[in-house]
Amino acid sequence: MNLPKVNAPNLHLFAFHLRHESGIRSEPQIVPGAEKLWEKLGQILNQYGYENPLDLLGYYAPKGEQAYDPKEEGPGNIVNLHKNGLIDFKGTLKLDEYPVNFTGIACPRRIYDSYALALNIRRPEKENERQTDAVPISIYGQFNTHANLLLPDFIQSSLGQTLLLTADLTDEQKQFSPEGLKNLACQCIEELIEDPKKRPAYSNKGRLFGSPIFEFGDIETLESQSDYRHILVLFFRDDTLKRKFESSYWDLIELFYYRNKILTSFDFTRSGYQETYRKYEQIEGIISEVNQQISNLVPNKRVGYKYLESLKQKLKIMPGLALEYSRLQQVLERNRNTIAIDAKKYDAALDEIQRKQNLDVFYLKPIDLSFVENFTRQEVPYFQERIKADLDYFVHGKGLVDRAIATIRGIVEIERIDRERHLETKLEAIAVGVGTAAVVAASSIYLSVDQPLNPPDRSPSIALFMMVILISIAVGTIVFALFSWLLSWIRRD
Repeated sequence: MNLPKVNAPNLHLFAFHLRHESGIRSEPQIVPGAEKLWEKLGQILNQYGYENPLDLLGYYAPKGEQAYDPKEEGPGNIVNLHKNGLIDFKGTLKLDEYPVNFTGIACPRRIYDSYALALNIRRPEKENERQTDAVPISIYGQFNTHANLLLPDFIQSSLGQTLLLTADLTDEQKQFSPEGLKNLACQCIEELIEDPKKRPAYSNKGRLFGSPIFEFGDIETLESQSDYRHILVLFFRDDTLKRKFESSYWDLIELFYYRNKILTSFDFTRSGYQETYRKYEQIEGIISEVNQQISNLVPNKRVGYKYLESLKQKLKIMPGLALEYSRLQQVLERNRNTIAIDAKKYDAALDEIQRKQNLDVFYLKPIDLSFVENFTRQEVPYFQERIKADLDYFVHGKGLVDRAIATIRGIVEIERIDRERHLETKLEAIAVGVGTAAVVAASSIYLSVDQPLNPPDRSPSIALFMMVILISIAVGTIVFALFSWLLSWIRRD
């Protein structure tokens, strides 16, 4: 099968990795593995035949060694980390058994709190002052290498990445219908990624700087930013429109940076939703148990010791659950706010691109940026609505916890008061019973059959002593029972 050929094929990688987390009152904290993107860059460059050790501001990696010190990068919001600004490399690859030269540049930068890598591999438009011939689109697979070094599986950047394929259309291809160009874009993706399971599905099309563009990778199916493969294919029909793209290249890096930050924040909300939902289910389970226990209560009957201990145990668990539940809700709200902030910065970057394009006096036609504008017009509102729906769903959970804790505390407190009153009644009845028994015992020793009112002249016998004890116990018990009932009856009323 003869593959289509294109002129000046280019592959652009835009990858972003979090460098540090900013605190309101503390110094920025460098995240573990912040230098990981530069490690991957070194391995990619080695694959393309770049033999010099990677030497960046704050990062130096001679063979077998590595040194990372972010303090050496210096101040600034956007900092070029290579002393020359760009890393140039070149090489030769085999295409249909013929050698084909390629060139490339890598631009490592720090952008605010993150690292950004812009990597471009291309077939030059001219060699020896002559226009190069069109080459088969299989060159994209050669650019990617058999190890798929340019896919998220290898790069593993924490803020994700975007791959952009560009090419100049041949005269024949310029006559293609939109459907024909879409088929050509799909073929480019097939050549770029050999494994069909790793190819993102076609999702969208439009125009960027007046040129047809096709998007692969559906945000609707986004489950993890680390697995999300976002690839764009842009075809140029003429050099004027191509220069439009080239003049906005560095602004596009910032645009993709905010896009990936927004997607990463939304990705965090999906994992946060799952964790919050698990806590919600745990809280619901405990509340269900409490409701079942409450429904089994018998009116005017004290609860058992095991019942109280079960409620107390739940009372100890639920405040911790409520605290963690609230924290997870705050994480959702914080990511929602982060998305809103980054969306505004995305629009500001778009405005800057539009402003620069309007300054081009050689091309007065209005530039259509709707393809990239739709991200904050359509996708971001969808993200915000989903997060809002999650927060609305979970807001009831906090109220349930508060009411459950109040209910349990009420039951425990009522039972404590009831037990204290019961104990008080018992103690009072015991006191009365013991006092009565003591009076009876003291009085009975003066009783005799012949002279009941005079004390005996001799000590009472053992039999009389035992009889007195038994009589006093019996009288005390009867008085205790009657007094207990009387006090219970009075306090019940």
